[in-house]
Amino acid sequence: MKNQKNYDLMKEFRFGSQGYELVKGMMFIYAFKKANIEYPLFCQEKIDALEYLIQLHQLADANLTEIDKSCGRGLGEIIRDCVLGFEKHKSIHHKMNYALNILNDFTTNDIENFIINDVNLMCDRYIFCPPKNSSLIDLIIKLLEKDGKESWLDLGCGNGDYLIELTKKHNNIKCYGSESDYNLMLLTKIKMFFLKTNAIIREDKIIYNSYKEFVDVGYTNTPFLISLSKDNSNYNNYNKYIGNLKPFQNGDWIFVDRLLQCIKERGIIVIPESCLMNHVDIEQRKNIIEKNLVEGVIKLPDNLFTRNILVSIIVFNKNKSNKEIKFLDATKMSYEGRRLSEINVDEIFDAYNSESNLIKINIDDISKEDYCLSVKKYTDVNDIVLENEIVLENVVDEIFRGAQIPASIIDEYSKVEDDEDVYKLVSVGDIQNGTFDIDTLQVIKNDKKFDRYLIKNGDVIVSSKSTKIKTAVVDVPKDQKFVATGSLLVIRCNQDKINPVYLKAFFDSKNGSKLLESIQTGTSIISINTSALMKLKISLLDRAKQDEIAKGYLLKLNQYKDTQHKLNNLEKELNNIFDEFIGG
Repeated sequence: MKNQKNYDLMKEFRFGSQGYELVKGMMFIYAFKKANIEYPLFCQEKIDALEYLIQLHQLADANLTEIDKSCGRGLGEIIRDCVLGFEKHKSIHHKMNYALNILNDFTTNDIENFIINDVNLMCDRYIFCPPKNSSLIDLIIKLLEKDGKESWLDLGCGNGDYLIELTKKHNNIKCYGSESDYNLMLLTKIKMFFLKTNAIIREDKIIYNSYKEFVDVGYTNTPFLISLSKDNSNYNNYNKYIGNLKPFQNGDWIFVDRLLQCIKERGIIVIPESCLMNHVDIEQRKNIIEKNLVEGVIKLPDNLFTRNILVSIIVFNKNKSNKEIKFLDATKMSYEGRRLSEINVDEIFDAYNSESNLIKINIDDISKEDYCLSVKKYTDVNDIVLENEIVLENVVDEIFRGAQIPASIIDEYSKVEDDEDVYKLVSVGDIQNGTFDIDTLQVIKNDKKFDRYLIKNGDVIVSSKSTKIKTAVVDVPKDQKFVATGSLLVIRCNQDKINPVYLKAFFDSKNGSKLLESIQTGTSIISINTSALMKLKISLLDRAKQDEIAKGYLLKLNQYKDTQHKLNNLEKELNNIFDEFIGG
């Protein structure tokens, strides 16, 4: 390297989308040097950076035939792609002048080494491209390579991290990469050229395309929770496996469908955990499960990506004969990396194939669980044995969601007169440690439209949307009316069959908590729907035991409240001790 200092400085720049134009400029210079074509060096006193890049573009366009002749078809094709995709930005990055000055000193080897090793640092991804996690890539390759297949696909290959690792391990297989973003496609193609691989990289409008099976195995890392536009719903015209998607539904399912179209045998997708459990995605899960395409699901450790998203792997198998799906919880099979978690590849691979640490669920049983594919749905509760097991709906009169009241309505209704009848709103934020303070509740005007959401003594309220599950038993003074808001589900117990306090105590128990967590959907904001809660299995002991447990629970709860009251008073005394001392 001629100038290591300048080289290191250049790779620290962040040019966003304009970084790709600088890469194209590099490739023009690389081709000029290889083909012995004269080209001007950059001099900012004579020409600005944008005009210089345009000049290089025009010179390359005029010499395509000579580049083909002198450098071969491979480089010639890349230069044609660079010419075709060159963008004339209206303005230029303020550090581009400095970067072009550095580029004056680059040799062809400098350009080659820079693009292979450091170009990702310069080209900030102005569209989302899943970041590299080498241990995850190793796991995916190992799970797919056991079949010894000859043709592989990376659908939505981004900047080519997966394909690069794949070709390092298997240089004799046919590799294909497709990418909808032209600049990312071109960058991957340039990398593959310098790495001397036989990978075929192409631009591909994945969402608006259909495929015939053309590879043995395939992989895709979805863009993570992209929302589909209402105006472009014709993407459904290309679906074959997942059914129709609704406007604004999760677009990750399109990648599931397109991957299944491409593969002859097996495939792997890295997908957000929410897709595997959300109610809105039932139809898509139903289609792939009933077509018997899902071989297994592996829940991955946290912190694998710079975006804090919980993800799982779905393993697809088009030649699957049995009617079971394997579920493996691999969340603990990892170790801390420098910034991100690194997964234990061998441990996960062995567990998945030896079947020692996983469970198998028949697809008929999965269909009864809203076709949920979340690993925790089955692994966390599979070993739970309940005494006198019963479904919750058999011991309740009804379960309903609280009132969805916009903030603007609450503001309007909160203006009450002193002698006016009022309602008090109970929200999930009011529940603390299994109870709520009735004196701090939001007060609104009396309005009969809220009467259907009134809660009664003995109702058990459960958070329907929250960062964690909260429960409480309602105790309403005779002269007051409480309204549950939309963040709560209200369980109206049949008190001849079940003691509400006993039910609350069950929900708080180790098994009860696991069962509640098994029906939740969402990853950051937890959601529970009424139908899932109705079908929840609980333990129904005889009435004498229920009342005994409830009595013990209330005794401990009152002790907790007394202790909390004393702690609050002590905190006030601590805060005032200085003033009291000075005043004394």
